[in-house]
Amino acid sequence: MGMHAITARDKNLLSPEGGMTLIEIVLVIVLVSIAIVPLCTMYAQGVRGAVEMDYGTVANCLAAEKIEEIKTLAFASVGNSSGSFPAPFNDYAFSITVQYVNADFTVSAGSTNYKRVTVTVTHPSGINLALTTVMSNHA
Repeated sequence: MGMHAITARDKNLLSPEGGMTLIEIVLVIVLVSIAIVPLCTMYAQGVRGAVEMDYGTVANCLAAEKIEEIKTLAFASVGNSSGSFPAPFNDYAFSITVQYVNADFTVSAGSTNYKRVTVTVTHPSGINLALTTVMSNHA
C-alpha cells in the first residue's frame, strides 16, 4: 500500500473546471423537483379519471340490467320506485321514473298503451347515469 504518483487524469478531477459544484447539484435537484410535481399531478388525474370511468361502466351495466328486469314485468305493474343494488354494488342506488307517453313519445296527460321508463343509477363519487326505454301494452 504505497503511495502512487498523481497522474494527469487525477489532476483534471482535482482542477476547478472538473466535476460539478455543490450549487450546480442543488440547482439540478430543484429543477427536477419542479418538473416532477406537474407530472405527479397529471398521473393522479389520470388515475382518478380511470376510476370514474370504471364507476360509469358499472353504472351503465347496472342500469341496463334493471331495464331488462323491468321488461319482464307486466305492463300494469311497472311504476316509480327506488332502491339500492345488492352487494358488491350496494354503494350504487337506482330510481325508476315512469311516464305515460303517446305513440309519438310525447308525454300524455292520461293513461296510454305506452310507458317511458327511465332508470337512473347514482354512485357517491358523483356518477349519475340514466337509461330510458319505452314499453307498450300490446301483446
